[in-house]
Amino acid sequence: DPESEVIIMSRKLNKLDGSYGGVVLAAIDPKYFVDFFDSVSRGENHFMSIALSDGTVMVSGPEKNASNLALQKLLTEKATDLTKEKSFKPYFATQDGVDKVFANNRLGSFPVTVSIALDSRDFLSSWKNNQFKDLLFLTIFLLFGTALSLFAVTMEKQIKRVQRSEAAAVLASQTKSEFLANMSHEFRTPLNAIIGFSDMLLATYFGDLNEKQKERVHDINLCGNHLLQLINDILEFSKGEAGKLELREELVEIAQTIEECKRMMREKLNLKHISMTAQLDQDHPALLGDARKVRQILLNLVSNAVKFTPHNGSITVSSYVDDAGFLRLSVADTGIGMAEADIPKAMSVFGQVHRNQSLEGTGLGLPLCKIFAELHGGNIYIASTVGVGTTVEVSFPPERILSSADIAKMREDAYAFDDQGLLPLADDENRNG
Repeated sequence: DPESEVIIMSRKLNKLDGSYGGVVLAAIDPKYFVDFFDSVSRGENHFMSIALSDGTVMVSGPEKNASNLALQKLLTEKATDLTKEKSFKPYFATQDGVDKVFANNRLGSFPVTVSIALDSRDFLSSWKNNQFKDLLFLTIFLLFGTALSLFAVTMEKQIKRVQRSEAAAVLASQTKSEFLANMSHEFRTPLNAIIGFSDMLLATYFGDLNEKQKERVHDINLCGNHLLQLINDILEFSKGEAGKLELREELVEIAQTIEECKRMMREKLNLKHISMTAQLDQDHPALLGDARKVRQILLNLVSNAVKFTPHNGSITVSSYVDDAGFLRLSVADTGIGMAEADIPKAMSVFGQVHRNQSLEGTGLGLPLCKIFAELHGGNIYIASTVGVGTTVEVSFPPERILSSADIAKMREDAYAFDDQGLLPLADDENRNG
């Protein structure tokens, strides 16, 4: 561009013999220096210049304000004083109460000095920003570290508290087990005598009995065995909580089990004039399970029904196979019922919804039924309405239902019927009990 200003530079050239060889000229657009200055500029208050050794400023900038003009003058004066030096170390000077950083450098053997001045505030701005970030990170780290330390201390206290609670629970469990073991021994001794004497009476060791006497002695024997089984159930409940219960699988006749329960509950049913009826098909299938535990389930459910059914009420025991193949054994009463919100309490250990209306029971009946049902692979369900009644249903999975062919197969495997069901021939204890 012919109208733009340029910097003209020349240099004489000599030949190898030292004679004159010509002149080299160069025209440089100052815009390149300006672009260079802009590329290395920092902050708002800075100044750079290129000056000759006599102090003539060739290029300078930026001249934004009076402060920069004064800075230019100070820088030029300083550069003029030091033109004899090839380069200078950075130095500081104060202008208008603000520290400035100055640097000058002469370009080799050329009489040209490049000077730069920076405001210390701009020069240190990035360091201050980084310092602020570092301080912020350190603050966050300290806060997080403090919170983490408090959390760790709290967790340590909680773990120690849990460990103490576990130790106390283990000690309580051991104490409970020892108490149950001792009490079961104390109860079993007189009960075994009652069962033994009733067995002797039924066997006519002391003479013949009439039909009424036989019936009552049989009931005494049955109730004695049941009470002994209740004691065992308490121990079994402890085993169930520990997952150590086992099934003694045998054939269970549901109709016979219902009849046994009815006989054992007859006195209580008659006392309150409660009718108990059974509803099941004539060809109702048998069940493969633990006969004593199934009977205990039914006795607990019927006992609860009698307990909370008013005089002249009714209890219906039914059993059927549903569409999914599950055998369902249910006990429905016309008792006082309970609210739906109270059902979880009734299913809890030692939980009694109507404790003020009945002092009977320990609150283990329904939880024990649930354990026995789950042990067979089934479950227990409760539906109840206040003032209408309660229905409790226990389910057994399809694989426990025995067909006629299954029963025949079991007979072939050395099983035989007696008056209490299908029992192993070698099991003398079951055959006699």
